[in-house]
This record gives sequence, structure tokens and C-alpha cells, in this order.
Amino acid sequence: MHYIRLLAAEEKYKAMLQDLLHDAFAQSFQKMWEKEVKDSVEKIELKKRVNISKKLLHLMITDSIQNLVVSATPIYYWTQAQQYENNSSKLNKIANDFIKTQLSNNDIYNNRVGRYALLIHQIVSNNSKLKGLSDKLFRITQNKLKSNPIMQADADTLSGKTLEKRSWYRYLYAYCNYTLAKEVLKTDDKKDADKYFLNAYEFSPDRYDRTNYSSYFYDMFFLLEEEKNTFQMDYINYLKNQSSNREDILNRLLSLSLTDPTFKKELKAYYTDNFPQTETFSAFWQRNINKGLKAAPTFAIQKMNGENFVIKEKKGQWVLLDFWGTWCAPCRAEHPDLQKLYADISKTKRNLEILTIACKDDSKKVNDYMKEKSFNFPVAMSDNKIEEMYPVNGYPSKFLITPEGNFLTIPFGIDWVAFIKSYTE
Repeated sequence: MHYIRLLAAEEKYKAMLQDLLHDAFAQSFQKMWEKEVKDSVEKIELKKRVNISKKLLHLMITDSIQNLVVSATPIYYWTQAQQYENNSSKLNKIANDFIKTQLSNNDIYNNRVGRYALLIHQIVSNNSKLKGLSDKLFRITQNKLKSNPIMQADADTLSGKTLEKRSWYRYLYAYCNYTLAKEVLKTDDKKDADKYFLNAYEFSPDRYDRTNYSSYFYDMFFLLEEEKNTFQMDYINYLKNQSSNREDILNRLLSLSLTDPTFKKELKAYYTDNFPQTETFSAFWQRNINKGLKAAPTFAIQKMNGENFVIKEKKGQWVLLDFWGTWCAPCRAEHPDLQKLYADISKTKRNLEILTIACKDDSKKVNDYMKEKSFNFPVAMSDNKIEEMYPVNGYPSKFLITPEGNFLTIPFGIDWVAFIKSYTE
């Protein structure tokens, strides 16, 4: 509690406090742990942890530091709803108080109010006496997600925390529509089910969101108790069962595969089975990759071995650009995989060239690092201009340039080697 108060007392630590409270501390109150823990000793430890967390939470919401009270209050409402889930009268008051005090602000990203609104909705929706209140809570939350200006913002103009916020809003809105789609399907309402599944599909994480995966990672597990990165396959499966429009299904599968190429095999199978007389799948894939991509900024730079690298001369090849630094721990952690990929390319003559660019560094440190680790993948020292040409929002940042000279951002936090191989094969 001492350290929580130190964080809460400093405005500059506000974002850190929120992340720690809502992504780490709040996990203590997830019911999924009760289902997963089977060992009797672990169950006792889990109960102790929950009791300590409840005491901490009570201290937070009664503290003299207003910032701490405001930050912890949404969690408190959620735990109260859990405690009184079978008491209609008290649950009714908790949900109405939450709407009045927490959903009055249009920005429901702050302190993850939107997440707790949907978690409380899950509890209230199980009480048949409170159906009207349940619908009201859900409707208000969904509308606040949908109407936030960030949902309509051009992602190319956003960066950093604003992109994270966009990703969070989109994922929660997609979840809302997915929830509604499943609900109306129970009544066999195909028209509304199609509308909601389509919304869930369209607002599922895109390339920008996948790069900010951490912004909705915890919400995913709080709301669904599983890792569900997209709702797009749900819509595609729905279409397969309901629609004979093969072209529409193909386009949906294509869009999903371009965002997450792990679905490429399913796209290929569907394309091969349903469009056998048209162009080869390879040509179809290559043609569609470039749609919607921007031209890669041109540059010339000298590699540390003295060779010149001119991007204009690489037409007809895939190019992987990787921005890193010896000071960057996540960069260093993935370099063994980068070295393996480079060795594989050299051995198999794959049509892919790698250029890594050391940023905010000096050549001696980079040389010493490469020798120490026995790495030989190509490196160029940044000219302090090239990272301004590409949307480098952090390190490492990777960009894949197509043979046609367009580029896409490789999302951070994924199996990037599999992503590259899937795209370029």
C-alpha cells in the first residue's frame, strides 16, 4: 500500500498506476482462477491472495489521495457485483450507481471503465429480474465505444498511446457485437446476426491494432477467459453456414489472412476448392497483398561491411527492414531468431533480403556486439533520417517491403518469423 500511494501521489506515474491496477492487480478477482486451480494447497493460497487483494482494494477506495480512489473505484464496483450476484436488490443498486458515476464520462478507456462495465453486464445479464438494467448497461457502453472519435481516426496519423487507445476501443466494440450476434442467433434472427457479426469482423484487430496487442490483451482474458485475437473467423464460419456468396466469403478470408497470415492455409484451401479455373493462388495472393499498401519510402544507405544498399534496386524482391539497437533488450532477445532466418535465406536462396538498422547507437558498440554473439546478419548504422521515413514507434520495429515496392508493418509481439514466411511464400 505504501508503494501504491507513492505512485498515486505523482501525476507522472498515472499511466503506470492504471496499468498495474487494471492489468495486474485486478487479476486477483478473476473467477477463471477458481476453475483452473485444482490442487487443494493452491486453492488455499488463492483464497489468501483474494482476501489480501480485497483488503488492499478497500484501503485504496478509502484513501486520502483522490487519484488512487478514482483509479480503484471501477474494480471495486466489479467485485461488489460479484459478491452480490444473487441479490437482485443490491445488484440493481451497484449497476445503477456504476452507470451514474462511471459511465458519465465519454472516455471509458480511462481506468478501463468500459471493461468493467462489460464485466458487470456479464453478471447482471444472468439475473432474469434485471434484464432491462442489463440491456441498458450494455447499450450505454456499446454506444460510448462506437461514438468515440478515435474509432473514425486515420490510424496513419496516430502514434504511441493514441494508437493503443484506438486498439482498445476497437477490440471492445468488436466484442460487444460478437456478444450480440451470439445472442440474436439463439432467436434465429439471421438479419441482425449478420449485422453484428459483420461489425465484429470489421472492428477486429487490424495491422495497427496487432502492433499494439498489449493494449487489449488483458481485456481479452477478463472478458472471454481465453486468447481470442479476432472475431473475424466467427463471421466467416457464419457466412459459410448461411451464405452461398463464395466471392464474399473469399474476400473476408483474404482480409483476415492479410492481417494474420496464420489463416493463409484456410484461404488457400477455400480458393482452390471454389475458384479452380481462375489465376493460381500464388498470383492471387501476390496481387492482393499490395492492395491498400503505401509505397515504401526510398533510401540509400551503407552497410557496415561497406556495401551500398539502395532500396530502388530491390524491386522484384521481398525486403525485411529491422530497426534495433544494442541498448534494446527486446531487440537482443530476438536476434538469435533473426540470425537463424538470415542463415535459412542464405541457404535456401529465398527471395528475401534482410537489412537491419542500428539506431541511437555507435559503430564500435554494434561491431563488438555482433562479434560477441557471432551474428552476421546485415547491419547499417542509422543516418538519423531513415527511422523518420518509416513509422518507427518503438524498438524493435519491422517492416516488410513487397517485390512491388510497397510496405507493411509487422505487428510487435507476434511470431514474426512465421508471419514473414507466411507472407513471402
